[in-house]
Amino acid sequence: MLDYIFFDATLAGKFKNYLTKMDIAFQTENDDNFGSVQGEIVSLADETSDEILDQLQALYNELEDELEKNT
Repeated sequence: MLDYIFFDATLAGKFKNYLTKMDIAFQTENDDNFGSVQGEIVSLADETSDEILDQLQALYNELEDELEKNT
């Protein structure tokens, strides 16, 4: 599984909405092992194409930038 970790529910929601619109299957799990900050892990199948992974990485980077601007 390929994992994307989010510490902001709004940004995780944007990522999951994109996956849903693109009809990309995913699983989510809350992870309490990050200490005082709870994270959400969004997991994709290993078989996801490189082209889609590149798009998702670009989106993930944009969301990280958005998080930094809001903190």
